[in-house]
Amino acid sequence: MQSILAHQPFRVAFVEGEFVPSVAGDWTIQSLDYFECQAIYAVDDTTENIRQTLARGLVDCPAGKDAFLGCPSVLYVLPLYRAIWAATAGNLQGPTDGK
Repeated sequence: MQSILAHQPFRVAFVEGEFVPSVAGDWTIQSLDYFECQAIYAVDDTTENIRQTLARGLVDCPAGKDAFLGCPSVLYVLPLYRAIWAATAGNLQGPTDGK
């Protein structure tokens, strides 16, 4: 689920404790761009790092993004965090010269 386009949306479903790509998924996340990643990396506080990742990477969910971010369910927080960074991984790599 890697993206090379910033803000590329992904539909995901919550399956067995993790978010997985699914066209029928009822959650939508997006990949982060390089500058968003750098801003999040600069945050020393783990809780704030997670909050910023979710705020920037979550597009929509069944309860609505604002409702979820206002009172996130512990069941979804870390799996969602991991899914957003997995979607973003391709954006963290620089251009390659084929070597």
